[in-house]
Amino acid sequence: MLAGKDLANPTAFLCAGIDMLHYLHLHEHAMRISNALYKSLTKQDMHTKDIGGEKRSSEVIDSVINNLRDSIEHFG
Repeated sequence: MLAGKDLANPTAFLCAGIDMLHYLHLHEHAMRISNALYKSLTKQDMHTKDIGGEKRSSEVIDSVINNLRDSIEHFG
């Protein structure tokens, strides 16, 4: 059981949210989150244990949030 252990990979949850934003025609929002997630997974190696990393769920989410904030600050 993963509940409450901060171990679950949040990628599927985030992708579902991205899909929902596209469905709602909020494509810019979806792309910003998608790009932030991509940066976290590829350039920052934010991987949970299930995909060979050592990061906790909260660390991955924090990385995505920080990348999202950076993109908003740089591009408005």
